[in-house]
Amino acid sequence: MHIIVPDKRALLKMIPSYNEFIQRHLLFFFIGCFITTLFLTASLARNAPDASVADMFFGLSAIGGSFAWMMASEGRPYWIYTLCSLRMHEDSETLKSLFDQPEIKIDYYLTKPWCSMLATLAVVATACLIGILLPPAVINGWLALCGIIVLPSWLCLCHTHALRNNIRQSLYHLSRLKPFPVKKHGIRRYLFEDTIIMLVVNLALVLPVARKPAFTLDNGSQTPAFIIAMIILMEVVLILMLMVGRKSKRYLFCGELILDELEAPTCKSPFITKGNRFSRAIFWCLLVGVWTISVCLISSVIAAFSFTLIYLCALTFPVAIFLLERFHTLQLDYHHAVSIINEYKKIAPTRMKNGISPA
Repeated sequence: MHIIVPDKRALLKMIPSYNEFIQRHLLFFFIGCFITTLFLTASLARNAPDASVADMFFGLSAIGGSFAWMMASEGRPYWIYTLCSLRMHEDSETLKSLFDQPEIKIDYYLTKPWCSMLATLAVVATACLIGILLPPAVINGWLALCGIIVLPSWLCLCHTHALRNNIRQSLYHLSRLKPFPVKKHGIRRYLFEDTIIMLVVNLALVLPVARKPAFTLDNGSQTPAFIIAMIILMEVVLILMLMVGRKSKRYLFCGELILDELEAPTCKSPFITKGNRFSRAIFWCLLVGVWTISVCLISSVIAAFSFTLIYLCALTFPVAIFLLERFHTLQLDYHHAVSIINEYKKIAPTRMKNGISPA
């Protein structure tokens, strides 16, 4: 079988230019950021209809802080892969202008996960301080405004600034002028980060639901109404965890393979993660339902009349499922990334080997 390779001019017409790719990237990032913050803020407002400033601070901090952390930690390998692959075309004038850009300190610091997260928490804290001065009746409206408008706008601003520095530093690395220091790690690092972020966001958004009448413990945790409410809650939590667990990182892994930072997984996915995802999801939902009923009944026996304690106990099983499913997804992403890099080496071995020249 013969593969027909188009000439250089035809190929460049098929690939977006640098400016076109950046504009498209920022547009999709803003849409994704807006939809995500809208959904999570709506979940917080639904779970805490009488939201306080404390609910607002913990909820928006979890949403914005986790988003800022992932945005900063994933930026460098993503742009390494994007610049090193054929996803966009950079002409000599564009490359020269990118190399000649002066380094701006704020752009540099926003590429660091801790700095980006702390800056976002400072914005959330400022919004909450303003909320303290407002009447309690308008706190929900202020929460919606901050979560749907202010927070995504700030995150997009941070991403735009960090993007410029990530591209500049990636070009310096690929041109061998200033290589990145190599820090070896495995996919377990991302499994740990994803689990922590998922737990922080989950607890900040779900725990305020304890003030709803359906989750009152006045009659104990063994009542049918409370058990049904807990089953519905835990099933929703599980479904959202399974959706988050499917988020792909293969392009991120491609960048880290180019940087020679990502190590191969040392163990295989458990046998229970094999097979059809939908069938597994049904199976997990049944198990979580049984586990939730058991937790509620056991809590009534030991008189654990605390919604937080009951919820944390019920959450252990969904978290274990998330760990299994997330590790399985990350392992598949690693093998897909290896295949992509191997294929790319065949298509553009010179670009992969020699990098990008500032000339």
